[in-house]
Amino acid sequence: MRRDLLDTGIAKAQDDYTITVNGLSEDLDAGVASVANRGAVQLRIEGPEGFVLNLEVPGAEAENIVRPLVAGAVEHETEADVARRYLRDHSDHMYPYQIESLRKQAGQPYDQSILDAAVEASGR
Repeated sequence: MRRDLLDTGIAKAQDDYTITVNGLSEDLDAGVASVANRGAVQLRIEGPEGFVLNLEVPGAEAENIVRPLVAGAVEHETEADVARRYLRDHSDHMYPYQIESLRKQAGQPYDQSILDAAVEASGR
């Protein structure tokens, strides 16, 4: 069985373990990639005192751990996070009703009368 190395990632755990993940292609000897001939993932976990674990996980099984890895690793920015960032970075260039609207989105205290006045002024 021959596979091409597609990508590699290395992460350090807080307890000084090193996790190396290699994404591998389909089995080149088995023909074109298909449901029956998927890629694979190699996991190597090394502890502070040396080798600990070396696994090759078939693509169909590795697929089961991708979503939890991404969910834990990717920054998830909510609407409230975006509103707080805009308030922090741009409030000095905004109209009062824009600031109050963002405060409302951010879950911060806001002045509803300013928002009401803006709606009234717009003719809605």
